[in-house]
Amino acid sequence: MQSSVKHVVQPVAHSPLGPSGAPRWINCPGSVNASKGIVDEESVFAAEGTAAHWLADACFRKNAKAADYIGWIIEVGKHKFGVVEEFADAVQEYLDWCGEVPADVSISEAKVSYESWIPGGFGWVDRAMIKDGQCTIRDLKFGKGVQVWAKGNEQMLMQAIGMLETYWMEDIQEFELGIHQPRLDHKDTWRVSRAELLTWAKNTLVPTLAEIKVGRQFTPGEWCQFCKFKLSCAVRANVGLQNVFGNLDLATPADAVPVPQIEMSPERKASILPLLATMKSWLADFEKGVIADLIAGKTLSGWKLVEGRANRRWSNPDAVAKRISPEDAFEKRLRSPAQIEKLLGRPKFSKVLGELVEKPPGKPKLAGPDDPRPPMTNLSEANFTDLDNEE
Repeated sequence: MQSSVKHVVQPVAHSPLGPSGAPRWINCPGSVNASKGIVDEESVFAAEGTAAHWLADACFRKNAKAADYIGWIIEVGKHKFGVVEEFADAVQEYLDWCGEVPADVSISEAKVSYESWIPGGFGWVDRAMIKDGQCTIRDLKFGKGVQVWAKGNEQMLMQAIGMLETYWMEDIQEFELGIHQPRLDHKDTWRVSRAELLTWAKNTLVPTLAEIKVGRQFTPGEWCQFCKFKLSCAVRANVGLQNVFGNLDLATPADAVPVPQIEMSPERKASILPLLATMKSWLADFEKGVIADLIAGKTLSGWKLVEGRANRRWSNPDAVAKRISPEDAFEKRLRSPAQIEKLLGRPKFSKVLGELVEKPPGKPKLAGPDDPRPPMTNLSEANFTDLDNEE
C-alpha cells in the first residue's frame, strides 16, 4: 500500500453528441444548440465517478488491485477523493466482473467514433472485450442514486455503435451491454444483435440528427437533470407549470356529488404521485435559476436576495477551548456558540468568548417586494452553499 500519493486526473475532450448525453440529445434534440456556450461546472458526484473510472483504468493498465491504491488522493478539478477501503472495494467489484469475460481484444477508457452516423461524433467506453464476434461492454456507474438498466439504454447503444465502427475489423455480430453500480449492488445486462443495433441507429440517429440541425424540438423529461440549458428552458417551465397548476383538480367539483369532497381521496393522491419528481425538480431548478439571475444583476419586478438565517460559529475553536474548562467546552466535539452561551450565561459568554464568534452570511433566500429586509450586497463574495448538494 502506498500512502499520500496524489494523482491529478487530466480532463479529456467530450463530444456534444457523446454517449453519456445520448438520453438527452436523442429525446430532446433542441437542447444541443440551446446548450452551446453554457459553462457547466462538474458536480462532486460526477467528479467522484471520474475518480473511480481513473482508478479502474489504472488497475487495468498496470494489472493491479484497487486495494493497492488505498491511501492515494485522486484530484478531479477542484474536488479531491481519498481512496479508502470502501472506494477501492467498489471499484474492485467492477474489475472482477469485467475479468470474468474471455477476450482476444480488451480495452479500457477507450475513445470510439461514429462518424458515419454523426459527423464529428465520438465517445468513451469504460471497458470492452471482443472474442469470436461478440463484444461485451461494461459501464461503471459509481453513484448511489437511481438504478440504471441496460435494455434500450441510449448511452450503451451509442457505445456499441462506436465499437462497431472503430473496431470494424473484428466483425462484431452481437453485443452484450452491461451496467454495474457496485455501491447499489446492481448488475444488469442486455443482448442486442448487430442487425438490431444498425436498425436502431437508422431509425433513431438519422432523424435525431435532422432535428438537431433544426433545433426546435424540445421534450422535457428525466434527461433534463443533466442539461446545461434546463434553468432557462421555457418548454420545461411550461410543462412544470402545467403539472403544478394546470392539470390538478384536487377537489371534486361541487356539481359532481351532493356534498363536495374537500379532502383528497387516496386515488387522487395516487394520481399526483407520478408527477412529484418532475414538479420538485423543475421548481428547485427554477428557483436556482432565478437566484442566479439576481446574483448576475438582473431585476425581477422587485424580487431580491436577502440573508437567510445563519447560525453563529467559532472563528477560532482552539482559542475557545483554552479559555474555559474542557468540560464546558467539549461534548464529543466543540459546542456551538449558542450551546456555550446557554451554559455560561450571556454576560460571561460575551466577556470571555464574544470576540471569537463570527456569523457567516446567510444563504440567499428569495423575498418579495413587501419584505422589509434590505437586499444582499456583494453577492459574488458571499459564502453561498451549493444548492445542488443541499439536504
